[in-house]
Amino acid sequence: MKRGVASDEEKARGCLGLIFFILRMTITVALAFALLSTVSYFLIRRFVVVHERPVPNVVGLTPARALEELSGQKFSTTFEKHEYSRVLEEGRIVSQYPSGGTRAKIGSPVRLILSKGSPLVTIPDVRGDTEVGAGIKIRAADMALGKVAKKYSARVKKNAVMAQDPPPRTGAPHQYPVNILVSMGPPPREYLMPPLGNLTLAEARGLAEQMGIEIRDVKKTDSSLPRNRILGQKPLPGTAIREGAAITVTVSTGMGALE
Repeated sequence: MKRGVASDEEKARGCLGLIFFILRMTITVALAFALLSTVSYFLIRRFVVVHERPVPNVVGLTPARALEELSGQKFSTTFEKHEYSRVLEEGRIVSQYPSGGTRAKIGSPVRLILSKGSPLVTIPDVRGDTEVGAGIKIRAADMALGKVAKKYSARVKKNAVMAQDPPPRTGAPHQYPVNILVSMGPPPREYLMPPLGNLTLAEARGLAEQMGIEIRDVKKTDSSLPRNRILGQKPLPGTAIREGAAITVTVSTGMGALE
């Protein structure tokens, strides 16, 4: 009986020892795995994981300058397309993805969009319009009224637009100046100033009206001639004048006859 009891105790100790051995092996394997995982994490982070940094903002720059900025921060670059821009001139960077300041992996591509400049607008046809009407039409088309030149024309009525630059129905950027040439009507006729001496003021006004000129200044002086007789004139007789010119006359007060 004692030998049987001893045998049972030995078996129990053997089983307990086996359990402890398995437990130690399990703990050892777990610790080794944890250590290996930790080392692997740091190795991967050190040699495999790519770090991030803020992407430079290159909007508004030229392509050459944008490439310099991005490559300096170790980002690659791709130019994807062109877009119209009312703010940035043609060839400048109008937008980027990722946007400036966004964190991205070093070496990742930054997509750049180039400006095509301001979108073209169809220039309206203002020929035949009045100067005021042409200005309104041009501004309504989001264009700017440029230089206004004027010229006499026997064919185009006064104050009507004769020509424009750029030509109508062509394309131009927003707020592009449109220059116009406005008719001043037929050129004025030219005359030789007639002598007005000894005419009455009324007779001189009638003659001036027939010639398309106007007596705008009347000076008076004492004279033995009857009242309102023309004593002098400016321009002088024989001077070349144009239709619409203003002349000055000196008339008698008639008071000199009383002296």
